[in-house]
Amino acid sequence: MYRAISALLRTWCAACVAALSKAGLASGLASGLFFGLAVSYPAIAAAAPVSATCHAAVHKTEAAPQISARNVAWNCSGRDYLQRRMTNLLRFEVEGQDTPSRYFVTSIGSFETISLTVRDRDGTLRTADYTMAQSKPVKGGPFFILELPRVTSDSIEVIAAMDGTWSASTITQARLTSSVREAAWPIGTLLVLAAICGLLCAPLFFNLGFWHVLRERFLLWHMVVAIGMIGQTLISSGIILWLVPLTHSQMNPLMQAALAVSLSGACMFAADFIEKDRLPEATRKALRLCAAFIVISSAVYAFKIPAMRDVGNQLYYASFIPMMLVLALSMAQAARRGSRAVWFQIIAWTPIYIIGLVRVGSNLGIGPEPTDALVPFTLAIGFEVLITSLGVADRFMIIKEQRDHARADAAVLGSLSRRDPLTGLMNRRAIEPKFAALRADGFDTFALVDLDHFKRVNDDFGHACGDAVLVAVAAALDADDDTLAVRLGGEEFLLLLRGPDAAARAERRRQAIPGRVARCGADLDRLVTASMGLVELPERGMEKIDFAELYTRADRLLYEAKSAGRNRTMSEKLTYFEPGGTKAVASAAA
Repeated sequence: MYRAISALLRTWCAACVAALSKAGLASGLASGLFFGLAVSYPAIAAAAPVSATCHAAVHKTEAAPQISARNVAWNCSGRDYLQRRMTNLLRFEVEGQDTPSRYFVTSIGSFETISLTVRDRDGTLRTADYTMAQSKPVKGGPFFILELPRVTSDSIEVIAAMDGTWSASTITQARLTSSVREAAWPIGTLLVLAAICGLLCAPLFFNLGFWHVLRERFLLWHMVVAIGMIGQTLISSGIILWLVPLTHSQMNPLMQAALAVSLSGACMFAADFIEKDRLPEATRKALRLCAAFIVISSAVYAFKIPAMRDVGNQLYYASFIPMMLVLALSMAQAARRGSRAVWFQIIAWTPIYIIGLVRVGSNLGIGPEPTDALVPFTLAIGFEVLITSLGVADRFMIIKEQRDHARADAAVLGSLSRRDPLTGLMNRRAIEPKFAALRADGFDTFALVDLDHFKRVNDDFGHACGDAVLVAVAAALDADDDTLAVRLGGEEFLLLLRGPDAAARAERRRQAIPGRVARCGADLDRLVTASMGLVELPERGMEKIDFAELYTRADRLLYEAKSAGRNRTMSEKLTYFEPGGTKAVASAAA
């Protein structure tokens, strides 16, 4: 079974490498090569064969010594291992061993009792009985061990009688070893799995960095998937026992919980990761429901409800079928609608689908023997996270680019909204919110400029001529680093000035208006003049004065200039400002 899975995965890896190479994804190519080498490595791809020569099932009332002494109807076909509501027997032939077996080893799974009986040539029986609490998990694999009664050179067989077994793999994976080290996976396998755990940590740090820049939910779900798969790898490989002392009873539900976290997180990730317009909303909801269903079904199975023992294992594996169908449907729909992101999912999930079908099918009775295919499955989930990480990075860059374009467009629109489209000068919306900052930056002269009799220009020469006059006035106001020119609306302009002789510079700009308008090319038979109301603020002591109050003061001075005959400036210099009043020195200039 493992060799068949490895052959399928090597073929898929070759296809992935070719596809990723064309896409120019160097890191994806590297991970594909690594995965292909890993599954083809003999120590990883080939699982230890079942050492039991035959198996049988008897009623629970029959004791192990009696079983050993009588002619049991042994089944040596390698099928139909687990018989519900009966004691399942395994027979191991140990006659002629160079090194006597010392341990019974099998995959982690729930059971009530296991009786181990050694029979010698002369009929002598030695029996040891164990409960699940007495079993010890193996450092370096998803196994537990039980010590055998003493096996001697006269021993011919070992009979294992297993009661209350939930998973068939606990029976099919059983074997005898002479040492604890032999019970574990090969060191090469463990090194590869430890490396995968390290690689699975990388997406956590990448996603944290991405989240700081782009708050997208699929980044968090990808972290959940990575955490679940790290947990699944650490627990299923037994590496976690070097870090945390866990019992067999604790490892079994933890392994199921880690798998539930990773698979439910994968459903939520797919629901948020695929582009909004590339997946129907109904399918997204179905993915989220599948995530909840996986969590609930795993939790129910973890409690090992006695009434469900006969069908619990089948129901547990069958609960993955809806998720696999909905996930496959979502990928097909997204691909048909032109999704770019979904192709990363398709490449990443195909190995898991291959192994998942083998796991689910074998545990539902399809195939010669149940298998968890844990090593290929662990390699497949490592491959999935790495390829999905490429997809996350790709999606991140696309969303970031879209966001940057949107921000740039917003900035352009914002700039346009703060600029007068005719003259190019800033408008009141651009200046008023920043007035306090400009005031603190030294802009202490506020001059309101209004063209004289501008309505007559529009009436006599047309609005096109009027627009040319306004453009010429904007040029005459001559904004620079110490002078800000603003068009407030119509023929009304504002000058904000700082530095020495600010009032005199404002006056020169007002007086330059008639000449600049005359040279603008507009066919006018009169001079266009301007009146100005100017307010000078002291350097200190008037921080509380706001734009509206200054505008009111300058507008009053402008009205006085208009009333005095136009083409002149009325100004005042405020000496201080305090709540309740302002003292000012007023002057007029023609």
